[in-house]
Amino acid sequence: MRKVPSIASDEVVTSYELEYAQREVVRVMGELLVGRRLFADGINGGGFDGGPGKQYYTYYTENDGDTALVSMTGTTQANSKAMREEHRVKIVAITQTFRIEWREWETAKSEGTDLLAFEAQSAARKVAETEDEIMVSGEHTGFLAHGVEGLATRTGRNTQAGGNWGTAGTGLSDILAGWALMQDDGFHDSPVLVAGPALIKCLMNELSVGAGISELQYLLNNGIISGWMKTSNLFTGATQDTTALLVQPDANHMYYVEGQGPELKVTVDKDGNIYGLLRETITPIMGRPEAICELTGLSCT
Repeated sequence: MRKVPSIASDEVVTSYELEYAQREVVRVMGELLVGRRLFADGINGGGFDGGPGKQYYTYYTENDGDTALVSMTGTTQANSKAMREEHRVKIVAITQTFRIEWREWETAKSEGTDLLAFEAQSAARKVAETEDEIMVSGEHTGFLAHGVEGLATRTGRNTQAGGNWGTAGTGLSDILAGWALMQDDGFHDSPVLVAGPALIKCLMNELSVGAGISELQYLLNNGIISGWMKTSNLFTGATQDTTALLVQPDANHMYYVEGQGPELKVTVDKDGNIYGLLRETITPIMGRPEAICELTGLSCT
């Protein structure tokens, strides 16, 4: 087999082994990522051509003008206008590294074990966890992300106080109240519910009054939510399952900029030890924070 050009005469890792490990990275991350499914790839799904070296991205949010007037004479408002506000965010790099000692590598090959793919899969899981926490929660207590905001921390999002979802009808009432706030801001489509495992399980276990089905199924059947996502990366501070999100995904205002997709780099030192580096650069963009409603103060007992 052809050897990887970047390691030349070392002839330690074949191109087939490297390509297979990269495919495993893509597969593993695709299975684990939750938050990214709510975001388009670039504004209107058009991608992002900034490249891995670009460290900042500028976008604009809109503040609506005054309410339109109704009259018989066509009276106009005084200088009503929509305002555009500039935002500049950092495009963060997420990195995970690993090392395979030369004797481990030789032993694995003699036993028919693909140690490179194994290590790449492990690195992919850790990168996926971190990316999902950035997308869903953003920087919060105990998790530093250079100030990048996620769905749960986006400045200007709607918030609605909730209660115990273990009580019949409470989850339904909280979600309807949150959706009402979003409708006031012009988002009328059924939102997607994003919540942690305990809250989703609570909605699955709780029967809707008089319907004979789970409260989660009732929400779906009646168009109150358009779908749901379970994630272990939705936090308030360092705490899970006290908050949930209602999200109105739209490629016009909810997308991510990705300077570099997850890429695996492999090098070999003079002693034949293998070093792997998995890295991506990515940041979520939410141009209309009103398309998010955080349901706070939740519990499931």
